[in-house]
Amino acid sequence: MTRFFKPLALSLLCLAAGAATAQPAPRTAVSPAIQLVPAAPGTFTSFKATPAEVVAGKPLSFKFEGSGHCKLKLSGGDGYAADFEGELPFSGVYVYGTGSMSSYDAFKNYTASATPAGNCKSSGPATAVTVKVINPAPQGVSAPSAVNANTVSSSKPGLTVKP
Repeated sequence: MTRFFKPLALSLLCLAAGAATAQPAPRTAVSPAIQLVPAAPGTFTSFKATPAEVVAGKPLSFKFEGSGHCKLKLSGGDGYAADFEGELPFSGVYVYGTGSMSSYDAFKNYTASATPAGNCKSSGPATAVTVKVINPAPQGVSAPSAVNANTVSSSKPGLTVKP
């Protein structure tokens, strides 16, 4: 008879333990729901290169002006582009290579342009600037494989760059 009761007692014990863990714990506090708040549309007004002359391969700083959150695409005029995003105003760094310069170009002028994207709009005529790129050794300088040194800096949080 004890043979029958031992497995039965063990089965009942397992069932009780399983039922105790299957029940959810009672809630003592209600957690607030997370609310997603879209960024207010930004307004891009202008940008400038400082300085407007740079040696190929060295970083050139662009200052983007306006207000609000903006996504911007900076086309360097050299065939490359970089995406910047953040709270305006902010600064972005772009590096010009020698890939679009011929082996005889000691310097070349590029027209850099910035285009707002997404929830950002442009107000103002200054969406292009001229940048003079100096090639210190025009003969024998190899073309860069890719421009990947683009960075962004700002005193405001939430600034990202997507090269």
